[in-house]
This record gives sequence, C-alpha cells and structure tokens, in this order.
Amino acid sequence: QYAERFPVSLEILVPRPDLTLSPNPVLAGGQLQLDGISNTALPYRLYGPSGRQITDGMTTLNGSFRLPDHLTSGLHLLRIRLEDGTSMVRRVMVK
Repeated sequence: QYAERFPVSLEILVPRPDLTLSPNPVLAGGQLQLDGISNTALPYRLYGPSGRQITDGMTTLNGSFRLPDHLTSGLHLLRIRLEDGTSMVRRVMVK
C-alpha cells in the first residue's frame, strides 16, 4: 500500500507572475483582488487547509471577490480558471 497520495487533475496549471492577488494575508469575510486580468468574470474555487472545497463563485469584472465570513485561520488554496482554459493556484493566508 502507498502511504502518500497524489492529486490527479486534467487541468493545466500555469505559472502567471503577471497576475497578483492582494491583500494576502486577508481576514475571513475580506475582499480579495486579482490584478492583471482583462474585464472578465472568472470562476474560482477555494479549498481549506484539509484540501476540501469550501466555496466557489465568480470574480467581478474587475477581478474582486469576497471570502466567506466563516473561514478558519490558516493557509487556503485558491484556484482560478483563466480565459484561455488554464488554471492558476495561489496560496491565501486567512487571519
């Protein structure tokens, strides 16, 4: 038996240093801003420290969205699907 688990994904993850996410760290219920995108609403998913999906939604046309008030403190993962079909993942520290 294997002791390690490896996630399997068919999505293409690309490094995108031109896209920035702020503020980071952020408070639960706070607003995040994704800069570097064109005027397009993008789908996102937020995963908790355990890897379980917490929420999903769409950014506004200017790239902002609000986090749920009930988030626990710690490191979360944010996956955003970009216009070209690729995805980017960013670590988000929630205070």
